[in-house]
Formats: sequence, structure tokens, C-alpha cells
Amino acid sequence: MGAEASRQASPTVPQSETPSTQITLTDQQTNALIQSMLRFGSPHLRFETIVKDASLDSTDTSTIIAAGKGIFKTCKAAVKAQQEVDAVSPALSKRKSLQPPVSTTINNASTVNATLFVQRIRELDLLTGRIHDMKDLSHGLEELTKDLSEFEFPLPRNWDIDWTWTDDAMLLYGVYKHGYGSWQLIEQDEELPFRDRFFLGSSEDKKPKDRQLCHRVDLVLKYLKEEEEERLKLDPEAEDDTDENRVGVSKNSEDGDMPKWLSFVLHTFLPAPVEDFFGDGQNVHE
Repeated sequence: MGAEASRQASPTVPQSETPSTQITLTDQQTNALIQSMLRFGSPHLRFETIVKDASLDSTDTSTIIAAGKGIFKTCKAAVKAQQEVDAVSPALSKRKSLQPPVSTTINNASTVNATLFVQRIRELDLLTGRIHDMKDLSHGLEELTKDLSEFEFPLPRNWDIDWTWTDDAMLLYGVYKHGYGSWQLIEQDEELPFRDRFFLGSSEDKKPKDRQLCHRVDLVLKYLKEEEEERLKLDPEAEDDTDENRVGVSKNSEDGDMPKWLSFVLHTFLPAPVEDFFGDGQNVHE
């Protein structure tokens, strides 16, 4: 699904209006990094996964990290520039819902949907950050399902399969493990309860297909992000949450400081200690 962020979209913010990306990757490597970030998030948090996914094994670590920062900052600047235009153009701003996404150019080669890119990276980094924060995996599936039901998070109404909050939790973990948009891998993963439950590539008018799965994940991640933002507002000692320090990543916290249902998600479905996913356990922020 990464291709959706590289399609042509307007308005396009000229490269001269955005900060220097300081990217020394080739065009092919840059494109691969962009697509991989759209699947997994920031290379600060998913470095080994992204390096493998983007086939950047022979590339210097600092070069990849700098490129990831540069791409995100360029997209963020493009979105901000358009917001400033909207602020001084009331008539245009009123039609905001009808406007196409903001796009920008990376290295004068790759056109990126900056609006989608910034949103996706923030949300995936939030999910990764939550997983990184978890230390205990003892909570069970029954507790998770009960807690999700207490939030009464809306369930799909027009799908041709039964869907529960437990499925939402497992789908999030599948996205973390295999990447956003990797629905076939998620469906085939024996650790996940989705075998023969998606209608990928089927000519039948049945759901969920790719589009519905994308929408569902977007909806749940948006909910997570809003919960995190609300928590930070209520926390007088919350650390600086600017993108220069972290891109949607939660700070270390006890389970009580985060949405209960996500705590249960991560406790229940992580198959290995957190350190196994992050190597040295370091959490590098911008």
C-alpha cells in the first residue's frame, strides 16, 4: 500500500521551500526507504526491519537515519507550508475537505504524498513506541476482549465475516510485524487468526478486502493517536512532544498512563521480549 503516498498529488510544495534533506541515497534507494517507512514507520525505531525491507544492508547506518529524518522533515514542512497558505486564504480553507493531499519532491526525484506520509509515520511510530514501552506480557486474551468492549469502539457493520475487538488487536500486531498493507502476509501468519478471512484479490463482492483493512487500521491508529494526545494534555510533566524529539512515539510509561486496550494488545500478542525486536533496546528520536 506504500504506493499510495508516492502517487502524484497536488498542490505540490517546491523543493526550494522545504529544508535540505541531506539525502545521499540514490533515487532507487530513496524510493525504497520511503515505501518501507510507510509500512513500518521511522527508521529510528524500526531500523533493522526497514534496512532489510528496503534492501539497504550495504548502506551506512548514519546515512539511512539522516535520510529518514530528511524525508520526514521535508514532508512535514510541505504540510506546514500549505497550512499557512490556508490560514491566509479563508475561502480556500473552507473547501479544505475537497482539497487534494499536499505533495512534495524528495531529491528532485520522488514525489510523495506529504499529508499521508506525515500522518502514517506518526501513527506507526506511536504503535511501535507503545510496543517498545511494554515490559510485561502477562495479560490474557479474555481481559483484552473485556477491556476493548468497555470502550465500545465501533465494529465494522458491513463485513462478510464476524469481527471483534480482539481481531482489531491482532490486526495491529500484524501491521507491526509485517508492515502496513501487507495483508496477505498477515492473513497467512499462523500466529494470527485471519486464515481465509480476508477476500484479497477475490472477484466476489465480499469484505474485507485491502481497502477495508486499510480503513480499519487507519481508524484504530487514529483513535490511539487521539488517546495519546489527550493523555499528554492531562500530564503536566509530559516531555516535549515535538517531532524534532519524537514522531508520535509515546514516552516510557506505566500501563495506567496509556489506553487500557492497547496495553492488553501488546501484553497478549507480543511473541517475544521487547528486547528481541529492538536489539540493544535503544529508542532513538529525532
